[in-house]
Amino acid sequence: MVLAEGKKEYPAKIIGIDRLTDTALIKIEPDFVPTVLPFGDSDKLQMGEMVLAIGNPLGFQHSVTSGLISAKERATPHAGNRYTNFLQTDSAINPGSSGGPLINLYGEVVGINTAIVEQAQLIGFAIPINTVKGVMGMLIIGKTERGWFGAHASPITAEEALELNYPESEGMLIKGVDKDSPAEQSGLQINDIITGFNKEPITSLSIFRRKLLTLIPGQEIHLTIFRDGKTFEITSTLARKKTEEENAAEPTS
Repeated sequence: MVLAEGKKEYPAKIIGIDRLTDTALIKIEPDFVPTVLPFGDSDKLQMGEMVLAIGNPLGFQHSVTSGLISAKERATPHAGNRYTNFLQTDSAINPGSSGGPLINLYGEVVGINTAIVEQAQLIGFAIPINTVKGVMGMLIIGKTERGWFGAHASPITAEEALELNYPESEGMLIKGVDKDSPAEQSGLQINDIITGFNKEPITSLSIFRRKLLTLIPGQEIHLTIFRDGKTFEITSTLARKKTEEENAAEPTS
């Protein structure tokens, strides 16, 4: 790896790779203290906010482009990409920009540039830096196997809240529960509303996804649930989700 300061090449060691979020943690040992950018808070980004993307597109090193946050909590059109919490920006992101920082006007890193839509112009995606912060802890210990809960949720709408007599405007409405999952075993039901996660309020889908994204099998979670006019808590222990190969190898009756 070559650092801009001094133009000297340093060996880099890969500490861990997370294929779900397309991020990696590397370690270098320079002979000086390099200047680093501070991390921002990607949850506070607003649509229409100006950002800068830095990268090496098409081999042009240290290129800077500007644009806006076009959307949050996006899924990419790329087949097989299961991550659905991207920032979308119209900053020009080209092949070679992946891995570069997305920076707000305060000089804080708010995302890591990761993908483009080849058939379109000015549609790029970045991993929110708050997600990267959580994944980084997993990479440091060398484990990125995530815990499986087995529930499917979406932000509750005003119409759904009215139908379920839910007096608040924020929460995650359960749309499905997987059979034999930790969610089912904990008693979670369709049309339950998750209002809290480990004693903290859930105010957006991105926060809910990020909290689950950084948990491993065996970890215990506490959810605050609204159902039929009552609020209560349930506890569940996340499991390891079997791979398609393991499911196929199981005997059938």
